[in-house]
Amino acid sequence: MAALRARFRVSVRTLRRWRAWWQEEFVASTLWRVLRGRLATPIAAARLPAGLLERLSGEDLAERLTQLLRLISPLSTRSYLMEGR
Repeated sequence: MAALRARFRVSVRTLRRWRAWWQEEFVASTLWRVLRGRLATPIAAARLPAGLLERLSGEDLAERLTQLLRLISPLSTRSYLMEGR
């Protein structure tokens, strides 16, 4: 956690909130059910988002993060938010 705090310059509280979102909100989403169904081997909720980052191809972390953001971008659309998951 100290490494994440230093890298992103955020509080422990923020990191805990992010982790809760990935392990509770994200795994309850329709998007996660669809993505999970496309995986050859499952990723445990406790391994998110690192488990997804590890599955993405890219030359570096920045490229894999960009891919991850594209994957989860439907979560930020108005139509998705109006569906309630």
